[in-house]
Amino acid sequence: MKVFPDLDLFPNSYNLNQENGFLFVGLVMMWLRCWGIDKEVFWQEDWGKEFGGDDPHKLRLINERRYKIYGAVLGKAPKGRKGYQGRVERSHKTDDEEFYIPLIPTFKNCSHFLKETQKWQIYYNTKRPHFWLLY
Repeated sequence: MKVFPDLDLFPNSYNLNQENGFLFVGLVMMWLRCWGIDKEVFWQEDWGKEFGGDDPHKLRLINERRYKIYGAVLGKAPKGRKGYQGRVERSHKTDDEEFYIPLIPTFKNCSHFLKETQKWQIYYNTKRPHFWLLY
């Protein structure tokens, strides 16, 4: 899950599921609030089932139960408009091509993976060139 597409944050868990996603939303929202960011926060999701899919009732329910309590709103990227998720998808591709694919075979255990993930985040956020910044 990309919180800020220009900043790589890896939420790690043993299971990829809706509940862990909502826990991460809560963690990020509490972090923002602790830093005095008190404006409404808009979370843009794709059309995945874990965040309501095509069901407007489920989207409303998720908004009420999981986002409103933090002063946040869950919204959807317009269907068929891939550009709205472009930076997120591009950073996912970068993670895959430069981190996961070449390095997964080298990880000895979970601890080693987490250490390498932390190194990747630091490199990606502070040293790796981001060519969009040149525009």
